[in-house]
Amino acid sequence: MLATLTWWGIGIILSVATITLLINLNIIKRALPGATSPVALYKSIRATSNLIPTLAFIGFNIYAIVLLGARVVIIAPVSIMVAIVLFFFSTFTSDIEELRAVKEEPDSTALALSPSIVLTATYVIAIFVTFNLFTLSLPYSTVGHEETYSTVTEKSSKNTLVRSKLIEQNTQHTEAQGETFLGAGSFTMRSDSDFKIYHVWQERDASGVLHVNTAQDGEGKDEKSRDKAVIKDDVPKGTEPYVERIPVYETDPLFVQENNGKLCIENQDTNCRVNAKHLYDKVIIHVPAGSVVPSVDPNLPVNK
Repeated sequence: MLATLTWWGIGIILSVATITLLINLNIIKRALPGATSPVALYKSIRATSNLIPTLAFIGFNIYAIVLLGARVVIIAPVSIMVAIVLFFFSTFTSDIEELRAVKEEPDSTALALSPSIVLTATYVIAIFVTFNLFTLSLPYSTVGHEETYSTVTEKSSKNTLVRSKLIEQNTQHTEAQGETFLGAGSFTMRSDSDFKIYHVWQERDASGVLHVNTAQDGEGKDEKSRDKAVIKDDVPKGTEPYVERIPVYETDPLFVQENNGKLCIENQDTNCRVNAKHLYDKVIIHVPAGSVVPSVDPNLPVNK
């Protein structure tokens, strides 16, 4: 969509500018021989030649703001303001004295039309550069962000839960019973004048290294930007319990579509337009069915 929009914009600017140029050449050819003031004619031709492509460029940027919203909320208004400045400069100041100086010269067509050619080339380059290099992906925008972004998840990673006597002895309950203790437990802690549930577990990663982790109950990030965790008692009997991490990303659907549906993640992927920002890992501790204590009593001490 973005590439199509870019080329549509370039095509519109070139078409409008070319048609305006041909019309003005025809006007000069017909009106110049009988003109009482050639300078006035050339000045009006110059103004028209500059105005039409400028209006087309401004109109295209306004349409882009309506269509793309926050993605161009900075670059499009800046482009519009620059176009207005360039129009007034090229129409009313650029070599205007030279145009008056050639009052007796019968043909000053080049002086009248050359600024519009330069403006058109500038607008074409501006559209190509701004819409390919400076269009913001929504994870990095703030205006209209909540209405447009989407959240997606990708393939999860899994580590095995490992038994830990230390966890068993220092949690208010463990997420299993007796000999089937799995190395995961829960406890409460006072935080901000309120009790919050935390989970603690030991896991072995793919390289064989043991890790002991603690996380607040829930999904997303806690107050210290650490991943929260939840416990699910959904592992069939005889199956090893495990910890699952599912990456959750904030994405811009438009830029994902431009990348053929593939994510290009900030600070992770290269040689592509960034379209996704990692939000958090959804951490799920999977334990045997029926082994989870429904709630943690905040009146119980942490140590058994």
